Amino acid sequence: MLRDILSILLMFILVQTLGLYVGVNLVKSEQFEILNVAPGQDSSNPYNSLLFMVYIILGAVFLLFLIKYYKGIMIFRLLEASIIFIASNIVFSVILFSFNVSLAFELSIILSLALAGAKFFRPELRNLAAVLSSSGVGAIFGFSLDILPAILLVLALSVYDILSVFWTRHMVVMAQSLGKMNLSFAISAEKKVKRKIRVEGVEKEQEERSLLELGTGDLAIPLMLSVSAYRWGGLPSAIGVIIFSSIALFGVLTYVSKYRTFLPALPPLAIGGLFGLFVVKLLTN
Repeated sequence: MLRDILSILLMFILVQTLGLYVGVNLVKSEQFEILNVAPGQDSSNPYNSLLFMVYIILGAVFLLFLIKYYKGIMIFRLLEASIIFIASNIVFSVILFSFNVSLAFELSIILSLALAGAKFFRPELRNLAAVLSSSGVGAIFGFSLDILPAILLVLALSVYDILSVFWTRHMVVMAQSLGKMNLSFAISAEKKVKRKIRVEGVEKEQEERSLLELGTGDLAIPLMLSVSAYRWGGLPSAIGVIIFSSIALFGVLTYVSKYRTFLPALPPLAIGGLFGLFVVKLLTN
């Protein structure tokens, strides 16, 4: 099980590192200012966090509606392909521009279309698509929000995560339903394990599927905080968020693996990231 935990943790760190690289280049280059998704491109407005929360809740309602009333899979796969294309295009374009590659915009479109198309026909590319998409989404939101709106959004999402797992339970429903479709809304580490069971006094071996997952929101939101922290306090603040949120994730994954339970990962990740921000600020003052 430790191997599965480390696999998820390494993918998390990859998203944070790649997304931070993308976010830093977004912040440094004026040509990417058009990608700012804050209303009116006003990154400092704390009410932006409330508006984004409304968008996220409406998105969850839409997904729940589809899960309940739509029994096919094509709409979900088209939605997934759209998200992969848009989010990965951000990653590809920023990286290509940062290396001064000719026709960077055109190449980024080709690469993102290729990734979206490949995932559409090859479900096993789920983790790759989730890593690249989460890197793009987290970088864009971090680039679009100053530190105060980013912190407010992280805290609001943490409360929402707790309520949606333990009270309304709709996050569990979405995770289970989308997981069965093998969509790239989560990263996963899966293996088959053999366990000994006793049936009518006879000991037998039974093969079971061991699955550990982490939603893309739990990848993108800490990254958003890290990129926003870079805008506020430079690279040390961003790295502090990544280090402490990674430590928090290791604790969450260890607990979930041991007790085989469904746990909202974002609250401890948020606490870890904010604590890292505080520690770096304390050490650099």
